[in-house]
Amino acid sequence: MVDKGESRVVKLPKGNWVDDLGKKYKGGKTISINVPLNRLAYFILQK
Repeated sequence: MVDKGESRVVKLPKGNWVDDLGKKYKGGKTISINVPLNRLAYFILQK
């Protein structure tokens, strides 16, 4: 993260996604997440 603030907008492709904290998301849309600078957020596509 290079911009100030903790809120980030992420565009997820179609599919079912799980973030680094285990929260599930339905893809094909844009979401807003809170990410402090000490966290590396990532998403894993679930099959």
